[in-house]
Amino acid sequence: MKNSLSNRLLILLFFLATPSLFAQDELIAELEKIYQSLEYNTIAYDDLKNRWLLSDPKLIREIYNRFVVKGALRREGEKVSIDEIKERTQDIYRGEIVIELRKRYYDDE
Repeated sequence: MKNSLSNRLLILLFFLATPSLFAQDELIAELEKIYQSLEYNTIAYDDLKNRWLLSDPKLIREIYNRFVVKGALRREGEKVSIDEIKERTQDIYRGEIVIELRKRYYDDE
């Protein structure tokens, strides 16, 4: 009897929690859509933007490590796999990675 009641309680909790999980996904998708619509597209001005290449290995490692520690490495919005992180780490240790910086056209940043 107790086992049956606890199973029913678990099922009820699952059904109550599931809509909120889907609602969070929908909220994140909606927020991403809003953010993308706020972004000012300046692709037509790419040739006018100042660009710099950062090749200092210590600074590149520092930037990379901060992304890794915070779990913020993404490729097209998706998290990067641990295998790819290991591969990119080796590229950085060999000094094969540079960072391209670009000045935003519309606000001088």
